[in-house]
Amino acid sequence: MTKKLKSCPPWKPVDVLLKHQRIHSKYNSDLLINYKINDINLIIETINKGLILSYETILIFAMEGNLEAVEKLVEIKLNDDTFMFPMTEKLFNYACMSGNQKLIKFLQDKKCPEDEYALIHIISNNHPKETIIWGLNNLHFGLQWYLNIGKYRTTYPNQDDIIIAAIGTGDLNVLKFLMKKGFSSVLDNKQLTNGDLLPLKCACELPFKYGKPIIEFLIKKKYKYNFSILYWTNKDSEEDIVNRWKLLFELCNFDKKEFEEFKIKHKDWIETVVKNKFDNEWLFKIGLL
Repeated sequence: MTKKLKSCPPWKPVDVLLKHQRIHSKYNSDLLINYKINDINLIIETINKGLILSYETILIFAMEGNLEAVEKLVEIKLNDDTFMFPMTEKLFNYACMSGNQKLIKFLQDKKCPEDEYALIHIISNNHPKETIIWGLNNLHFGLQWYLNIGKYRTTYPNQDDIIIAAIGTGDLNVLKFLMKKGFSSVLDNKQLTNGDLLPLKCACELPFKYGKPIIEFLIKKKYKYNFSILYWTNKDSEEDIVNRWKLLFELCNFDKKEFEEFKIKHKDWIETVVKNKFDNEWLFKIGLL
């Protein structure tokens, strides 16, 4: 029996385009760094003294799934009878980051507006499959919206963002589950775009033990790639770099013309870095030397 992997730890994307995706959106939120509040009674006491707090106050409680705190904060009004913390799509999305179904349902009952990113925030934060199923069935922009409307969108967010969010969790079972539900990236014979490359780029930024089965799965599914998936980052271990390259050169059918262009463009890097990292006999075998 195959040993089940523990959940992939949250990680921060390096690729400039992946940074714009909602990968582990809670972990990558600046709020957790800049705001250190957890005592709702202290917050209420501060407000009662006449201070107007920033909107980030309620966002941090929503992101942490603190239903009691959000219930209290959304009822607070200013002197002009407007709410200090009005209902917004942003508030709803931060609640979705938490995965707290009771909090999300509370906001829905309060007519808090939703947008297309809500489901992505649930998927991207390694919440249990049951929470994802709840989101698919209960969010305004849930399964039916994505399959019937989002499927035809060329602007973001669309089904590509769902796929990338799932890949970013490092959980192949979640990715397969969503694909069985009907989610898929747009795969055609048109000119290769940066967006086409993001699923495999995302899989290649995962720690190798999580990325390996997803890379194998995506290549089998004919997801697109080019030599840009060979880059590595400072967060990669030496072992992961070597193992990932060997896997990619085993599975990928790189374009021969692009391969020669890659070798010319990166000649100095290959001579000074790649040769010192990989077995030279293997580099000759794949044609890189």
